[in-house]
Amino acid sequence: MYCTMVSKHLLKTLKKAEAKYEVISHKTVYTAYDLASTLKRKLGTVAKTLLVKADRGFTLVVLPGDRRVDLKKVKKLLGAKQVGLTTEQMIKTRLKVKPGAISPLLIKGTEGIGVFVDKSLKGAKKVLMGAGTFTDSLEMSAKELVRLAEATIADVAEKAKRPKRRVTSK
Repeated sequence: MYCTMVSKHLLKTLKKAEAKYEVISHKTVYTAYDLASTLKRKLGTVAKTLLVKADRGFTLVVLPGDRRVDLKKVKKLLGAKQVGLTTEQMIKTRLKVKPGAISPLLIKGTEGIGVFVDKSLKGAKKVLMGAGTFTDSLEMSAKELVRLAEATIADVAEKAKRPKRRVTSK
């Protein structure tokens, strides 16, 4: 059994919003891939949250674990001249969270940060996402995620390219 470490602030926010969710405790994981493997779920049902820096501020992008952010689409969507993924230090400084523990629900209301949920998550019945710790996740419908994060559904991801595997002989 794992210890639930979800912040009281997040739980209070969820209760106040009358959210429909489940807290799932698990062993320590740092990536969407590890979470999917640990809980034996499809990677496409695990939402990863990335912080993107644009010339006018920051934006959170929430997308399935089996996709990658398309920075060209984000750039066009924001009307920005430059966009890029942030560094781990920027995440610590700007969001006051550890990289890999970003929850779109904890960031809501943070000054100047918008939230985009990729359209490929729109129809998902259940989505797993970070709860601000490495040992807990939240599971809820994508519709509930969009509502609670006050997010905009947008086309911000592309299919991840699978690395070519080299066959070696002994």
